Amino acid sequence: KSTLSAGYLFTDVRNGKTAATSPGQGLPSSYRDNRIHDQTAYGNLFHVFNSRLASETSVAFGRRIFDMNPVGAGFEPAINVADTLYSGGFLGGVDYYSEHHFQSREALTYTHDSNSITVGAEFEPIWFSAQTPYFTPGVGIFSPQSFFGAGPFSHFGPGTAVEFLFQQTRADFQQQVPQRGLPWEKGFYDGPDGPAREAADSVAFWHKLADFYVQDQWKVLPNLALSFGVRYDLDFLPSASDLRILGKMNPTNFGNIQPRVGLAYGYRNGKGVVRANFGIYTGSLEYSSLINGWHGAAPFTHMNQPLLPEFANPDEDLVGFGPAGMVGTAGPVLAGAAFSNFTHNGIYPSPSILKQFPLGFVKRNYPSNYSEHASLEIENELGNKWFLTAGYHYLHAIHLESSESINAVPNGFLSDGRQKFAPADPNFGFALIAEASGWSIYNAGSVGLRKEFGQNFSVLANYVYGKSIDIATENQLQDEPQDYLAPQLDRAVGDNDVRHRLVLTLMGESPKTWVAPLRSFSFSLLNTLQSPQYYSILAGSDINGDGFPFNDRVGSIGRNSYRGASYYDTDLRLQKRLNLNERLKLNLSAEALNLLNRVNVQDVDQVYGAGEFAGPIPKAFGDGVTSPDNPNFGTPTYAGAARQFQFSAKLSF
Repeated sequence: KSTLSAGYLFTDVRNGKTAATSPGQGLPSSYRDNRIHDQTAYGNLFHVFNSRLASETSVAFGRRIFDMNPVGAGFEPAINVADTLYSGGFLGGVDYYSEHHFQSREALTYTHDSNSITVGAEFEPIWFSAQTPYFTPGVGIFSPQSFFGAGPFSHFGPGTAVEFLFQQTRADFQQQVPQRGLPWEKGFYDGPDGPAREAADSVAFWHKLADFYVQDQWKVLPNLALSFGVRYDLDFLPSASDLRILGKMNPTNFGNIQPRVGLAYGYRNGKGVVRANFGIYTGSLEYSSLINGWHGAAPFTHMNQPLLPEFANPDEDLVGFGPAGMVGTAGPVLAGAAFSNFTHNGIYPSPSILKQFPLGFVKRNYPSNYSEHASLEIENELGNKWFLTAGYHYLHAIHLESSESINAVPNGFLSDGRQKFAPADPNFGFALIAEASGWSIYNAGSVGLRKEFGQNFSVLANYVYGKSIDIATENQLQDEPQDYLAPQLDRAVGDNDVRHRLVLTLMGESPKTWVAPLRSFSFSLLNTLQSPQYYSILAGSDINGDGFPFNDRVGSIGRNSYRGASYYDTDLRLQKRLNLNERLKLNLSAEALNLLNRVNVQDVDQVYGAGEFAGPIPKAFGDGVTSPDNPNFGTPTYAGAARQFQFSAKLSF
């Protein structure tokens, strides 16, 4: 007996004026026209050979296109005021991405008495192509003080860049970049070197994935079931020639073996159940970040770094000499004048004052990231369709990507005791290295109360007490470890740490015994309450001398020490079903989102604007402690949506 199914999925989404920056920081010129075009054809064949043996075969072919097209002023040079505002062209990322992928799966299941064994495999080749206009046509980086001409920058005047960076091709390195034609709206690649720069930004390669697995589900007793499994994943990396890299590429990892085990035990005649599992899960390589060093923001030459062993033999231990990289100037004197001349006249700086700013080097020994996951859950039926659940969840992620600023050697200490640095290689500005040294740990306990729908209502309440710890939650410039020689000093609660979270859902419908006008109503209420997340108090400029102005904190204060705002949200929905006749049915609904119209602050200005505190140390949002160097410190930069009402009607026939 066989069952064949097939389908076709088509999506065409056009998102106009999509923000390309962190919430609350992007000016209109940073908005993008975001188009997502996705289509997939698939087929599935399920075949039963006999009472014990069955197979399932599936194939799919898909194509996805993703655009982030700048519009109007979006082609202008970018302005980036550290963690405060962003405008203009690209600071990072892609403006075009496409993939063509074929996916084939095969699974064979054999059942014998109390055992069910499944063996499967999957192969998925993906043709990946993208355009990576990093820092194009150029970006001026400011601290809040240099942007507003305050503090030590008062004699330079407002609008003084502390760094001016732009992309250059490897072929044109150490040569004068031709003058850029104006106006900027002509496009990123306007000018005599435009075609060469566009070609250098283009990347395309095969990304091939394969996995194999075996799983055994064994019913030991009528109330006890065990499961055992092992999975093996392969992520075949592109070659150096695919990426136009000089030298060697990261090797493919072949050690991604992932054992898993699970248990389910029933008690009280099926009214209670205990579930437990443990497993290792391998993640795919983070291509979107590593492509910086592989291709679009690569170094052009070796760098002198006497403290890291990889730089003693860079041809064997480092990757990242791609077709395009970052160059620029630093300091208010050179960078301020260079950025002003470029924005007004389209003239790039002379090669004699340029340094490399790679984003950056990649360690060739780059193990796959993986996580250890364990959970224990106990569920008990209380009676009358009420259930109580208690659980514990553990997640330990290892070998996560971390980028660190490394063009630095120790040069004494700051007044607060932090390490002070001097450049390791004067031919470079800041330089990053990507390595698999990040990690995170999450522990959580949960309690859930559920009432299945009956007597015209249902209830679902979940409370989670959890804690997330890491050294860098995201691979973002402001989130990297402050001291590459002691990254463990950045150990703290993660950016995504939410200590308490309660979600309460109520659903009900009017009884059929009520008078006719009040029947066929349904009602739902969703309440979410969660404790604040935490932020780092940033200086907004390079304090420790490593040339990297994005992640320096104020004084000796730790990472994520500033508590944000709590989050409370209530959504309400009311629906009425009308039977117009035997064939026509009308559903009317009204929704109120953020019913109480609470201002849920979700991001704050975390830039203090100075390297030392000038008064009381800020502790939490709303504590009234501001900064004389940035009066906006601690004020909201982004809040959730205000109260909204939505009405809809659906006619069925």
